[in-house]
Amino acid sequence: MRIALCLCPQWSLITPSFALGSLSSALEQDGHETEQIDLNLLSAYYAGKDKDKYWRFSHKENAIYDGKVFQANFVNISKQFDKFWDSWIDKMSKFDVVCFTTYSSNITTTDYIARKLKQINPKIQIWYGGPYCWQTESGGLIATQDGKQKYREFVDVGCGLNEGEVIIKDLAKQYSKYKNYNGVKGVWVWDKQSPSFPTALPPGRSGRVPVFNGNPNKLVNMNELDVPMWSEETLKLYEKINKKDFFMLPIQTARGCTFKCTFCSETRLYRYKSAEKVRDDIDKLYKQYGYKDFWFVDSLMNGSMKQFEQVINLLDELPYDIKWGGYGRTSKKMTDKLMKKAKSSGMNWLEVGVESGVPKILGLMEKGQTPEVIKDVIKNSYNNGVGFSANWIPAFAKENSMDFLQNLMFLYECRDYFDKKSLTDGKNLRFVSRVNMMMPVEVHKGTPMDIHKSHYSISDDKFIDDWVSNDYKNNILNRNIRGHLTHLMLNLLDVQNTTMQDIDNNIKLNKMIFGSDEKDITNIDYNDSFLKFANKQKELDKVENKEQNIKQSIIDDIKVWIWALHKIKGDFIVDFEFTENFIPQLLKDTQFKYKVYCKSYDDNYKIKIYQSLLSDDLKYEDYYFQSGNFAEKGYKLKSKNLNYVDSQRYDKYKVSFPRTEMTNQY
Repeated sequence: MRIALCLCPQWSLITPSFALGSLSSALEQDGHETEQIDLNLLSAYYAGKDKDKYWRFSHKENAIYDGKVFQANFVNISKQFDKFWDSWIDKMSKFDVVCFTTYSSNITTTDYIARKLKQINPKIQIWYGGPYCWQTESGGLIATQDGKQKYREFVDVGCGLNEGEVIIKDLAKQYSKYKNYNGVKGVWVWDKQSPSFPTALPPGRSGRVPVFNGNPNKLVNMNELDVPMWSEETLKLYEKINKKDFFMLPIQTARGCTFKCTFCSETRLYRYKSAEKVRDDIDKLYKQYGYKDFWFVDSLMNGSMKQFEQVINLLDELPYDIKWGGYGRTSKKMTDKLMKKAKSSGMNWLEVGVESGVPKILGLMEKGQTPEVIKDVIKNSYNNGVGFSANWIPAFAKENSMDFLQNLMFLYECRDYFDKKSLTDGKNLRFVSRVNMMMPVEVHKGTPMDIHKSHYSISDDKFIDDWVSNDYKNNILNRNIRGHLTHLMLNLLDVQNTTMQDIDNNIKLNKMIFGSDEKDITNIDYNDSFLKFANKQKELDKVENKEQNIKQSIIDDIKVWIWALHKIKGDFIVDFEFTENFIPQLLKDTQFKYKVYCKSYDDNYKIKIYQSLLSDDLKYEDYYFQSGNFAEKGYKLKSKNLNYVDSQRYDKYKVSFPRTEMTNQY
């Protein structure tokens, strides 16, 4: 059979698609003729100078952000690409099957192209796979928008459970022989192969319903997987579009994750290749394509520290120098000695889901990590020249203003282990040690956080978007505010620019004046008068006034940030503002503005805060002013009632929820 494998915009352009390469390799082993159509890459190249409008090429940016903007502006964007896409749709229509790799960031484009393809050739088979299908209804055959179900009847198969190499070979074998999908496990198909009447393409129903073919009964043997394959033309195009300096080949050494993060839908069925297999794969790719830079696309490349150490030792013995990196976790075994050896083997970067530096929040996330271990790994990475990217989630469930303050202080304590802007600005360096702000607004269905909403005080009601506390003091506004303020704090301290997924970094800084050098913060008393508002234990889930709760939570976040800046810098004047339209979150007709002026002088302060919100949920405009003295005395709470103390209590908040249906699947 002739099978086309397609990746639609918008996705990363740093590496060729591992999915396309791996699936092509698996199909060709069974004698099928395949062609990779990396429409994401081809579209970016076609856009020429305009590509920067839709794809970001700086090392500071994230592809997923662009994907959401891409979708939000799709109607206008499609006008530029329509003729180009039509030429490729015509080419794909000549194949027996077209397989699409789907993500949340490219599903709009994928649907647009797949629907057109089916209209041109109703007999062609369209298969959807990838992360989007795993996490949506009926393997992606049904889309729910605004509470309404839309049937993707132009899609013949939605791959729900199972691994790509297994499922695509089973599908190809069954369809090529019998022209049906009977017996193929882990997929969603229609109860009738053909529609009851010829009106399947427009939105709506044609007498068919999706059915699940049953759970799979086998996993791939990681050591039996062949390396991915790409055409020389594709690789040269990636190299050209990345100016060669950024270009890497993707390689996979493990699948699944050993973490149990309560907000994550990643499977916990962790398995990995032998160290010898990893070395041999890299050697094969180098000899086949001539590249020496590799991206480990694993969700977790050091889930087995024993295997990870073996990989490092074997890569260090290669007769040529390579560079590599990937996603990992912090561990006590990530010692200075190990990171030195890792650097010697070619390890160039390490990206870790740190998320928080507060024991309370780490416990609620079920990270199995402590701030001390995290700090040691950041330090050991930096000292040995391994770029460390710390993914960070501001305003996690149950996080209050005091927790936010502790996070700021944790990052300040780690400041010397992140790259300075003065050393990196203007240079084309991808892998620097930095903080990467993640801005989730959804509670993913089937995750422990979804199943145990009450434990996290997450409301069933929505305020602008998902992931809202019962008292409305933890919402998308707080996530934006804390993200902006953390980013600004690091900038003021000359720490390498943070990236912020889902929000822009364009805070308008009108004035910034500092009067002294940084202070010693090793013995700060968090039980002072200024922090009374943040340090007083409050009753959760109590809503006296929704609007007031929201406005006050914003004010509280800004006030603790000002207090931290005062403790670090002493005297200062800072004047900044920001406007957020929430386009990346695909929210319509929503705008949030705030302006902040603060002055600290001889322990005195003046604070002016303006904020306004326009949304379907709420509309308000608010002005706040406060002045006083940071050194004011007279406030004292018992230590057990301090939110500061509560922030340090890992054991109190540690959870150990069982694996869910979502996290247990593969």
